[in-house]
Amino acid sequence: DDQAIISIESTGTENWHIQLNQDDVNLEQGKRYRISLSAKSTLPRSIEFSLQHNGSSDNNWESYSAGAELAELTEEYQSFSREFTMEAASDPNARFNIALGAIGGEVITDTHEVAIKGVKLEIIEG
Repeated sequence: DDQAIISIESTGTENWHIQLNQDDVNLEQGKRYRISLSAKSTLPRSIEFSLQHNGSSDNNWESYSAGAELAELTEEYQSFSREFTMEAASDPNARFNIALGAIGGEVITDTHEVAIKGVKLEIIEG
């Protein structure tokens, strides 16, 4: 059904312990973007999403989207979005990141599933 379903037994102790990433996202300086998605979970919980520098080679994980957007999930699909202006230099290799680990230090050890669909990045100005 064009969705990602992530089965989680334990979130670990950090938000980045479980991630869903899309690399090579082209972001251009000065343009305004909207990132949106729909998500749900079999347990009430939070996830975070952001666009950032891909720090795989230099350990620089600078957020381009003014930090991570917090999404409070329930058992029903909900839509979430964030708008931001790309203030940094253009980056053709940015990373879209969804953090599914322990958000805000909340460790979840109950097995659950998170479903994500309708991920969209659009230029809204510039």
